[in-house]
Amino acid sequence: MRVAFVIRKGCERCARIVRRIVEILPEDWEVIYDRECARFLGGGKGQELERIEADIIVTVGGDGTALRALQNSKGGPCWASTWVALAS
Repeated sequence: MRVAFVIRKGCERCARIVRRIVEILPEDWEVIYDRECARFLGGGKGQELERIEADIIVTVGGDGTALRALQNSKGGPCWASTWVALAS
């Protein structure tokens, strides 16, 4: 399973949520970060959104983040979450 994470631009709190999610994923799942998420998590360079191919794309931010992921990624089901307020 390949899961990609896309966060709201400039949102360190969103990246912390992603870190928590990744900690509970099965170890055999491949995790892909967009560049913004990788910048906060130190997970390498990350991928341009337009190059992301995954079985599922998880967005953390708001409606704009989900729309950006749906419009610009290569595809895959998208699960949008608006958890920003919970990450403080």
